[in-house]
Amino acid sequence: MPVESVAKPPVVQSAANPGAPRYFAETGHTLSGPFLTFWQKNGGLSLLGFSWTEPFEELNPNDGKRYLVQYFERARFEYHPEAPEPYKIQLTLLGTDNLKLRGWLQ
Repeated sequence: MPVESVAKPPVVQSAANPGAPRYFAETGHTLSGPFLTFWQKNGGLSLLGFSWTEPFEELNPNDGKRYLVQYFERARFEYHPEAPEPYKIQLTLLGTDNLKLRGWLQ
C-alpha cells in the first residue's frame, strides 16, 4: 500500500518582505538570514540550487574552527561573522570537495 505524502507549502517569496525565510517543498528545508541574502544576491536557485540542510555548526578542517554552515545542491555556505562585508559568507564548492576525496584533485 503506497504511503501518502504530507502536503507542504510551496516556496513563497514575498515582495513585501524579501528577507523572510523561504521554505523549499522540494527538500523540506528553509533558507533565511545572511545565507538567504547571499543566495539571493549570488545566483539563487539557478546557480546554487536548493538548500539541502538547515544551518548547523561544523568543523572546518582547514583552520580547525567551528562555523555555522548550510549545504546546498552545489555549494556549502560558511558564515564568518568576524569578516568584513562581502566576505561574511564563504563558499566551498561541493564538486571540488568530492574530487579531492576521490584523489582527482590536490
